[in-house]
Amino acid sequence: MCVPARLAVLRKLMVLGRAAIAAVAQNLPQDRSVVARHLRQLAAVQVVTARKEGRHVYYEIDTVGVRSRMEGLRELVDLIQSVTR
Repeated sequence: MCVPARLAVLRKLMVLGRAAIAAVAQNLPQDRSVVARHLRQLAAVQVVTARKEGRHVYYEIDTVGVRSRMEGLRELVDLIQSVTR
């Protein structure tokens, strides 16, 4: 997840909201195919959602997935803290 190019794609999607690959890739240094790969990887880990409409796939931040991951991370940190005290 910490690949700089993937973070740039995620930042761009956060600004755009719901967007197709072409819009996300606009003004990024990577090819659209690279941006598409990053978006697929982000969708696979439930950071973004993908919805196909006709020939285009639209992506947006998966707020439920991100919230779930953040809560899981918080629980892990709490567990680590309880063990190290």
